[in-house]
Amino acid sequence: MRLTRTKDTAGRFLLDIAKLVIGGVILAGVMQQGFGYANLYIFAGISVLLCIVLGFLLIAQSDNEIKKEDMS
Repeated sequence: MRLTRTKDTAGRFLLDIAKLVIGGVILAGVMQQGFGYANLYIFAGISVLLCIVLGFLLIAQSDNEIKKEDMS
């Protein structure tokens, strides 16, 4: 049960990180700190997608474990 809660919390944390990266990209674009826009969008896009996929996988995994515990 404890590991299930940890997976759910970690999944939600990764989704929050994805939102923060999107906000950081927008702020970096507005402030124009000399970042190459192509590199900024590529690295941000990859990290956002990775965080979203891992977040949803962890949440789905914890939901499956909760269902198994409820059935037994």
